[in-house]
Amino acid sequence: MEPLTVDPGFFAIELEHLEPATVLAFDLFLWHPGRRPLHYRHRDLEFTREIQARLVANGVQRLLVPAGQLGHFERYRAQHGKSDPAPARAAPAAGRPPAPPLHPAEARLPALLADREQPLDRRCAALLGVSRRVVEAAMADLALPGLPERIHHVAEATGRFLMDEPAAYGTMVQLMRLDYSSLSHSQHTALYTTELALACGLGDLDEVAAIGRAALLHDIGKAGLPPSITEKDCPPDDPDYPRWKEHAMRGTSLLREAGWDDGTCLEVAAHHHENADGSGFPAGLVGAAIPAAARMVRIADAFDSLTTAYRNRPALTGFQALWRMRREMGAWFDQPMLTVFIESLIAPGGTRRR
Repeated sequence: MEPLTVDPGFFAIELEHLEPATVLAFDLFLWHPGRRPLHYRHRDLEFTREIQARLVANGVQRLLVPAGQLGHFERYRAQHGKSDPAPARAAPAAGRPPAPPLHPAEARLPALLADREQPLDRRCAALLGVSRRVVEAAMADLALPGLPERIHHVAEATGRFLMDEPAAYGTMVQLMRLDYSSLSHSQHTALYTTELALACGLGDLDEVAAIGRAALLHDIGKAGLPPSITEKDCPPDDPDYPRWKEHAMRGTSLLREAGWDDGTCLEVAAHHHENADGSGFPAGLVGAAIPAAARMVRIADAFDSLTTAYRNRPALTGFQALWRMRREMGAWFDQPMLTVFIESLIAPGGTRRR
């Protein structure tokens, strides 16, 4: 078989390596040419004969496993008594160096989040800490080897955690009130956006993770701007407003220059300040012409900004921010999404559409 050319951070295994009626303890992904690997089977689910037959019927001979789960795969093979050669890592995409191993805290994150013997607040704090780490890395160097995989890893872990632990959202909202900086703003916005996507009825983890990735990077255009601009509220009458406003298109340019081809990330970086009534920037898009992910981030971004104390204005309470978003800024937002967002904060995890 020809070698797979996929995103780095995965290795390929033969379908015949997998024993039916076993729980694998590692995730399975499908390879799609020109696209990110598609998450197919969660590590905690049984690999059945029906699944094996379905894959065979569709011509699937090899699957992908995240590089960080190589140890789990090797233990699985040892347990089932076959001494196959070590799996080969999938070839990196053309022009991109192989991704380095994840930081230990990032690699351990999915297992920690799934461990219900650990207190919920400890798991929530760990997720926020790792999210902050990857945002800091992105702000420092978008071309850092392995950064796309790290961003995806965190976004996927966040989506799965909120799916599996609805109470986690409320806990993290409380923790976020104790921490703010230009870096934590991006992780806050990503959390609010991910929960909003779930509350709006998105149930596919890959779609949720794609939106979460984009939210983590929505303000990447502020990288390199001075704190005198990034750490204050910047209304249209502020002298720095024209320069601040450039961060939307600047973010798209930075992503492209660094080789990012994630359409959702590019759309959100460019359009997260578009308003539903056409008064936003940079394109003045109206209503449904604004990408759905950007409409979600617009709401999450506004709420986190309003509830943050800047050097030139105090923070609003959550209630005050929601009142202002509904009564004074309502024309800026997708109204059904705004309603769901408000409901998700009032009753965390209890308002998800099915």
